[in-house]
Amino acid sequence: EKAAIAALETLLPVQLAKHSLSELIVETEPKRALQLSLEAAKGGVIPALRRTANLYAAGIGCEKGPESDRIALRLYEAAAEAFSDPEAHFVIGSWACSGRPDGIPDWEKGFLHHKIAADAGLTKATYNLGTHYFSGKGTTQDFAQAATCFEHAATVGNMPQAMINFANMLDTGLGRPKDLAAASYWRHQAHSIAPHLFQQEEEDRPSSTDPPDDTSDNTHNNKM
Repeated sequence: EKAAIAALETLLPVQLAKHSLSELIVETEPKRALQLSLEAAKGGVIPALRRTANLYAAGIGCEKGPESDRIALRLYEAAAEAFSDPEAHFVIGSWACSGRPDGIPDWEKGFLHHKIAADAGLTKATYNLGTHYFSGKGTTQDFAQAATCFEHAATVGNMPQAMINFANMLDTGLGRPKDLAAASYWRHQAHSIAPHLFQQEEEDRPSSTDPPDDTSDNTHNNKM
């Protein structure tokens, strides 16, 4: 056992070097960057798991498609299992909801992974958790929990869409006592950050049957 540990300690700096080099050359040599990142991940560099998954998911250094997505998903799952990476849980949850990569949504799986990520403190996952509670997809519909999630994402994460969703719920008394003053405050806060959202918000204001927007990948806010 001691010999195995010593051998690992000798090899790990090499794998860390591959991980670092991959980050440096990703724009100029994407294929080599992907290979180095994958070798680092296989060599025990845990952060390289999610980074390699991100590269496959984006089609960097490989052909983007269902197969690269499947490889990415396996790596995200390995990262989630190896060190409970909340970002990996978030992506797994969001992909499950959108049916990526196989086109079959799994809302219960999405809720489970979003909750793990939210409990670990990832604010965008708390926002997505709110959309689950609001719509009842993957869990029991619970407007009070949805309001709590949107308020947290608005307050802690400073997320303008969460502010808008929370304001809408306060406007209608959905999940919280009706409070027009608080709704106005949150809408003003959101407008000061992202005024472009308000034309869409007037057109798409969520009702008790229409779930708000969610955050569907690890880098951008999109609709599911």
